[in-house]
Amino acid sequence: MKRAFLSFLVALGVSVLTGPAAFAQDANYNLSLTGPAEAGVGATADVTVALDSTDGDPIQGWQWGVCHTLASLADGDVVSGADTDGLSFTFEAISTFDDGWTVGALLNVITMTTIAPGVYNDMYVATYTLDTAGTADFEWCETLGTPMVSVRVIVASDEIEPVQENLSIEVADMNRFTYVVDDVTVNYAPADGVATAVNTMSLFELEESPTFPSETQGFQIGLAYDDAVVEVIDAAPAGALADLQDGDGPDFFGSNFTPANGPGITVGIVYSLMGGLFIEFDTELDVIEFTFGAVEGVLVGDEVGLTTDLTWVNDLGSPVLPNSVVVAGQSFDADLDDGSITFNPVMFTAFIRGDANDDGRVNIADAVTLVSAKLIGGAVLNCEAAGDANGDLSANLADAVYILNYRFLSGPPPPAPFPGCDISEDEDCESFDSCP
Repeated sequence: MKRAFLSFLVALGVSVLTGPAAFAQDANYNLSLTGPAEAGVGATADVTVALDSTDGDPIQGWQWGVCHTLASLADGDVVSGADTDGLSFTFEAISTFDDGWTVGALLNVITMTTIAPGVYNDMYVATYTLDTAGTADFEWCETLGTPMVSVRVIVASDEIEPVQENLSIEVADMNRFTYVVDDVTVNYAPADGVATAVNTMSLFELEESPTFPSETQGFQIGLAYDDAVVEVIDAAPAGALADLQDGDGPDFFGSNFTPANGPGITVGIVYSLMGGLFIEFDTELDVIEFTFGAVEGVLVGDEVGLTTDLTWVNDLGSPVLPNSVVVAGQSFDADLDDGSITFNPVMFTAFIRGDANDDGRVNIADAVTLVSAKLIGGAVLNCEAAGDANGDLSANLADAVYILNYRFLSGPPPPAPFPGCDISEDEDCESFDSCP
């Protein structure tokens, strides 16, 4: 095609070189490559050819080559831009190579079509895939094609070498996504040391990601813990993951509680084995619930409590499962925000809910005690939980009204512990003499 183009130009009396030659660049004609200053590995970037011929003469055609590094092109990735699409050409050919692309164009010689002097910011657009971290260079070059294509514009049947401005894009090996596992606090009774914690994993994508919000197809995780303190009970889809397919969850949710290089948990998730199912993490979304239990005996008699860490790691399993998210069939590493479990000792005391004055009965006297304690600074409750007659985790005047409704207006009774003595794992009671 290039030979035909060059022969065509020669037949028209246009002198065109097919390789480097000693030309002085003409400042009246400026070619530049424009595009983003930075992007992430795996992203696509549009690099646009711009032409400024404001101080020159009308242009009849052009030819050039553009070479690149750390990027790739496929057939069809170079197209006419807004300033050339629709022009009348006698000839136009675009060719792509492993390391660049060329174009040769001659405007309609029958109608004497030209481009008037001016600024054309969108001549051609090349859409590159950025393959490798580093500085991706996009440069005008005269080493592509057979014969090699020079960088020229055609003006009044003469070829002119324009001033050329190259482009570089900083390609970062950027982690697009962030994994978060939350910090939770759970109470336990030192007498038995039994405690269960549920930690939720959430996931979000950084807005700086080149394809934000990306259509993710799945992800995998590795989470380590101290097996001297806790043991894993369960890992289950939650939130956005559980909501897939009308609540049926993902097609594949594979978990391993005893992976190589543990202790830890590994989970691999594929939304749809047939494809076509995606989640966009443009906001932080819950995806997995981990359930942990305190190792038997470790908290027995411990009246101080402790905190243990949950840590994202990339070396669990065989082969290892690094923390990564899949987009368009490619894996992208995630940034990692660790979590923790704090075990809080609570000295549980049995009490009767609503028995604010601790006399073993729930009646009008308890309403009076609550009014005195909460309104006029009289009585002091030795068990705030007992004064919480309605079970909303706060003892106040609403509980006095609740007791009066129960005793005189057929209102509902206080929730457990009632009518007998028992403990509540949600509330602490300092002392309560009416219960053993």
